[in-house]
Amino acid sequence: MVLVRRQAVAVEQACAALAREVAALVDLVTELAERPAPAPLSVSVEKAARLIGVGRSTMFTLVHSGDVRSVRVRGRRLVPIRALEEFLENYDGDLSG
Repeated sequence: MVLVRRQAVAVEQACAALAREVAALVDLVTELAERPAPAPLSVSVEKAARLIGVGRSTMFTLVHSGDVRSVRVRGRRLVPIRALEEFLENYDGDLSG
């Protein structure tokens, strides 16, 4: 009977320790979920067009002409957010096109 009681105490202690670890993990996950997502460093050409309010074709023209810098990553064309900011800061023309 003493052995069973000792085993029960050990199980209770293990459960309590496990409950503390689970609570700590829940707190960590909650903290991480509440953090704002970092802003992307680059976006697709389509999203870049939406961000500055032009059509997809216009954005592809701006990218291919070099007016808006872009990079190719594993076959995908991406526009750095900074390139959009630079373009908008320096552009004097009409984007409607």
